[in-house]
Amino acid sequence: MLVFDMNILIYGQNEDSTFHYEFLPTTTHPAYSPLPLRAAEAWDFIDLLESPSFSILSPTERHQAALAQTIRENPDVRGNHVHDMHIVALMREHGVICTMDAGFRRASRS
Repeated sequence: MLVFDMNILIYGQNEDSTFHYEFLPTTTHPAYSPLPLRAAEAWDFIDLLESPSFSILSPTERHQAALAQTIRENPDVRGNHVHDMHIVALMREHGVICTMDAGFRRASRS
């Protein structure tokens, strides 16, 4: 399974993206795009839920161990980045990380 961070979709929609925010808020916000999409247009662009191969990552029986390992490998993580480590653990449980987010890339190499 290949796991994509929503930031990959931002890059596909807007090459001027800063790669740091989720798809719907970024592509609909005038501060991040000179021609922001309406929410329905942004959703139509990705329309992931209609794809037969799309699934939302859920913790597996290995989740606690994966999260513990990820946190041990990134001992200086604090604040909002702790949530990022949770996402990285989910990604590790399910497959390959494909992201433009530097924090995720750092943790995925650990």
